[in-house]
Amino acid sequence: MFTRRSNAITLEIKPFFPGLAKSLYSTWVRSSDLLVIFIAIAISFIGWKYYFDQSLILAYNDSMSHLDIARRVVEGLKPGFAQIGSVWLPLPHILMLPFIGSSFLWHTGLAGSYVSILAFIASGFFIYKIAFNLTRSYLAAIIGFLVFSLNPNMVYMQSIPMTESLLVLLFVASFHFMLIWERTSNFRYLIIAGLFVFFATLTRYDGWILLLQILPIILVISVRKKGWRGAESNLILFMMLAFYGIILWFLWNLLIFGDPLYFATGPFSAKAQQMVFEAEGRLFSKGNLLYSVYIYTIAVVRNNGAVFTFFAGVGAVLYLIKNRLRSETLIVSLLLSPFIFNVAALYLGHSIINLPDIPPYTLFNVRYGLMMLPSIAILVAYLCQKRYWFITIVLIILFFQTSFMYQDQAVITVNDGVRGASAQNMTTTGHWLNANVGDQGLILIAASSQDSLIFQSQLPMKRFITEGAGDYWSASLENPTKHAKYVAMHHGDMVYNRLFENENFLNNYEKVYDGEFTDIYELSISRKKPLTVADLP
Repeated sequence: MFTRRSNAITLEIKPFFPGLAKSLYSTWVRSSDLLVIFIAIAISFIGWKYYFDQSLILAYNDSMSHLDIARRVVEGLKPGFAQIGSVWLPLPHILMLPFIGSSFLWHTGLAGSYVSILAFIASGFFIYKIAFNLTRSYLAAIIGFLVFSLNPNMVYMQSIPMTESLLVLLFVASFHFMLIWERTSNFRYLIIAGLFVFFATLTRYDGWILLLQILPIILVISVRKKGWRGAESNLILFMMLAFYGIILWFLWNLLIFGDPLYFATGPFSAKAQQMVFEAEGRLFSKGNLLYSVYIYTIAVVRNNGAVFTFFAGVGAVLYLIKNRLRSETLIVSLLLSPFIFNVAALYLGHSIINLPDIPPYTLFNVRYGLMMLPSIAILVAYLCQKRYWFITIVLIILFFQTSFMYQDQAVITVNDGVRGASAQNMTTTGHWLNANVGDQGLILIAASSQDSLIFQSQLPMKRFITEGAGDYWSASLENPTKHAKYVAMHHGDMVYNRLFENENFLNNYEKVYDGEFTDIYELSISRKKPLTVADLP
């Protein structure tokens, strides 16, 4: 009796402890996930509130342009989806639409900041999960999360209506699901990865390079596991989603602008802008691969810190030595995607980065170096696994680096927005417009170069005749008196280039504001003396 009872008890207890352990482990996993999300939310809100109180949410001219593009979809002389335009990819502006109709959310930037904030929170969580999947260490994963989420440059960029934070999310999410697909061979994860790449290709052109880098990786891994037939099916499955965004963008440019390559070759394209820079002798990196690598490496260091950049390099080397060219290593190579894209863009002359360390000793597009932060955070986490002494070192460095960046005003993304070429301040001119124009007539202005002035005037979008205003725009460039009571232009912009010899403009307008960057002219039909060269910008 006793023995049987003892055995019975034993049979009842044996499954109990493994079940309890499994339950406790599941609870710990859920608690860790929730803790990471809670910390990310707290960092995000505190960071946004700090920069909002400092009036830095709209430091970048581009942030105002992004908000204005979305606003023109819902309000203006010709509202509609065609206002999405042709150069900047559409997803960030589409995501602003639910809130951009509020003038308060438009002018405070909150209609765009919320996109960056949510993306930052989700990015931190994905980096934590990726780091755990690579290290099987929750402590190392949390370190990777902290390296990412406490970076002052990232905290600033997640607070403002720019596109970097959203692209980071789509990059790490696609990486996460590609990693799971490689380990499980479950095609569903490949589909999810393709969906995130699809969104990435509609956010920034960095996503196009990510797509091209993923394709051969899928091919090699699929051939290894399933042969050529399996590789063919996986590629088709992935490409049906991932390539769809690029196809849509070509179709959009064809239908709206009559040229599928309008975004790349049109008058508002990056190519047109770079041609101006090249004519001024400012494309120092074009055609010089080593210099392109050097410039972007310095940008990475200035955004992420020299020590963490070095640690990430060591982590990458150790990972490669341990894993060699396994299938997982091919997935991990995606961490180089931001580096490859930005170096290629500099080398080909499609991009420009100016740093205070090298000629011409200015700031411009330095934030591009921040795109390597997710990769650095993940590789630092990999270096931390089973090295508790090293975790202590990382935490100490993280504390001092974060503190120094704030105390010494060394948050370079903020400096770029405040003092760099991205910070052409139009506040004074905008205030003049608001105070002196009132509700009297329409204003002819080139949004392609003066969107920040439109934003800072805080006048309704329907008051402005811009490139997307259809017949209002084309007719006003021929004869501005037809629609425009005011003309705002600076030397070399589209309005100036069409009107500086236009008799309808010269004979019927007088200068009423002489600005540092933009001059404003008012319609004066009774004017007898035409404008002269001295009166033009």
